[in-house]
Amino acid sequence: MKGTSFIIYLPLAGQVEDSLVEEEEPDYGDGTILLVEDDEQVLTANQLVLESGGYHVISASDPSEALEIYRQHTDVVDLAVIDVIMPGMNGKQLYNELKTLKPAIQVLFVSGYTADTLDRKNLPPGCAFLQKPHSPQQFLRLVQELLRKQT
Repeated sequence: MKGTSFIIYLPLAGQVEDSLVEEEEPDYGDGTILLVEDDEQVLTANQLVLESGGYHVISASDPSEALEIYRQHTDVVDLAVIDVIMPGMNGKQLYNELKTLKPAIQVLFVSGYTADTLDRKNLPPGCAFLQKPHSPQQFLRLVQELLRKQT
């Protein structure tokens, strides 16, 4: 019988208090978020996370659809969450279109591309960025922070 055996030695750690392990639950938010993501699974997951956080979500799977939706709902959208790299029109181009309709729009860019592929310096100044994958708590916390700055 052939094979390989591994023995891994890990240091013994003491008990960790539950309060240190659990992440703090974010407060429930309110507001309307335009969510733009070309990956349907990511779109659905992020929509569920935002809705569980108390937000009303209007989702779009491509930038053209998002732009059309935004034209109809400009007055109610509080924040746009936009994937940076999408086919047809990238996130920055969509951002520029949204800004022509509502210059004060808050935007959170998200991307799963690594830093060497995505030059974040090319993103518009003053916009927040969140690297994918991210935890639901991390996502909700940043959305909440951005919406608080707006008010």
